[in-house]
Amino acid sequence: MTQAGWILLAVGGLFLGAIGGLGDELLDRFAGRSLEAYCRLKRRRERFGAILDGQEAALAASKYLRVLGTVLFLLAGTVAILA
Repeated sequence: MTQAGWILLAVGGLFLGAIGGLGDELLDRFAGRSLEAYCRLKRRRERFGAILDGQEAALAASKYLRVLGTVLFLLAGTVAILA
């Protein structure tokens, strides 16, 4: 693989890490109070529980995406510099 290819992989890893970090921060700060009030108003309390379950899975996925992007960025960036 050429140096340009490694740089492209590093940039892709940087974007993946940034998207995962942003998702991690946004989902971690999700309070859900207004959503819970809306679900109670519409008498769909079980829907709020399903959303919370999905939120936990999405939070874990965004953390993995951040770690994967960071590792890809560091490895490809190091190879691009040393190549």
